[in-house]
Amino acid sequence: MKYECQRAKAKRLRLAARRTLRAEIRKDILFGRLQRLPERFRGVVSFECPEVLSIDRNFNQTIQFFLELKQLSKQIMKRREYRKTTPVHYSIGLENLETISVRCAIILAAEIDRLRRVAGDELFYQGKVEDDSEPISLLRQLGVFRLIGNLKEGSAVEETAVAVHGHRTAIPLMSGLNCDEEKFLGFEKSVRQIFEEFQTTDFVHSSMAEAMLNATNHAYLSKYSLEYPSCGKRWWAAAVMDADRSELKVIIYDQGHGIAKTLPTSGLVENIEVAIGKLLGKLTKLVDTPEEIMVKAALEAARTRTGDDKRGKGFKDIQAPVKEVSGSTLRITSGQAQVTLADGCDTVSLPLEHHIGGTLIEWIFPIQSFQRNLTEAA
Repeated sequence: MKYECQRAKAKRLRLAARRTLRAEIRKDILFGRLQRLPERFRGVVSFECPEVLSIDRNFNQTIQFFLELKQLSKQIMKRREYRKTTPVHYSIGLENLETISVRCAIILAAEIDRLRRVAGDELFYQGKVEDDSEPISLLRQLGVFRLIGNLKEGSAVEETAVAVHGHRTAIPLMSGLNCDEEKFLGFEKSVRQIFEEFQTTDFVHSSMAEAMLNATNHAYLSKYSLEYPSCGKRWWAAAVMDADRSELKVIIYDQGHGIAKTLPTSGLVENIEVAIGKLLGKLTKLVDTPEEIMVKAALEAARTRTGDDKRGKGFKDIQAPVKEVSGSTLRITSGQAQVTLADGCDTVSLPLEHHIGGTLIEWIFPIQSFQRNLTEAA
């Protein structure tokens, strides 16, 4: 009698199960109970991350990479119409990644989370902490490589203490479908681990709360269909300390339609500006594009989509930190527009060639000014 070890037996049983499954699929196709899988859904989906993942420095390749991630989630959902249980095999190469911006790190983390939540797939990363480059270290701290398995809804990703490589230190990504006190307590506790002086501040609390509410109430409108699968009216939040720049960044991101689409125009003057932008936006830099006008209108007029008086000051709350902390900056990247509001400066807008896939609100605080404000408030 031939001896068979446990490993060999497990392998034999796995192969037998696969052969049985393939035989059942062929039989179902033969008798018309199952459709044949289209060619585009066969094989392994594989793509590589560009060397520089940055909206400012490498916009086209960065957006193309994120587009591939979005299309992958869409393909996985579409394939389920043909094979409900057979997984799609794919790989996302990060070997080429040399530089990543904080904004893109948050967007990448959210896209990986979308794959996990919507497609139900697991990603495995075999790299070791001691081999991390600075960009990989940032992604690890955000919890990108642990966005698998079952997580408690709305909680931050549990991440064990790891060695930090490079000048940026991040808290684990936080996500949710609503806004409550428990989330802020968890966020503030995590931020204090990378910035000891960070304390509960009303203006940070209020601005984050408003951004979260905007994501859940306005970013995902049912009257417009989303091109790619969504995992509910979800937002993602994180904070990153940059030692080289001596600044703390707090970011809220959603995968919705963008401010320009969800904030309708109103008023004669603004309608004229939009009309001119549509006609001349691609011909001259003297007039803002329609998307720029709408995002700037949300800030400058402090309007919301509903027009409700009780919520009419929403964007004022989002802008509050800029007035409270000297030298701070608010940057909103939404749809095909980027608008920046700095302390003591006019609002500056920039058109983007492609839709970034949602809205990203970023507060940038100089560490010294933030510490000074907290000292004065004490």
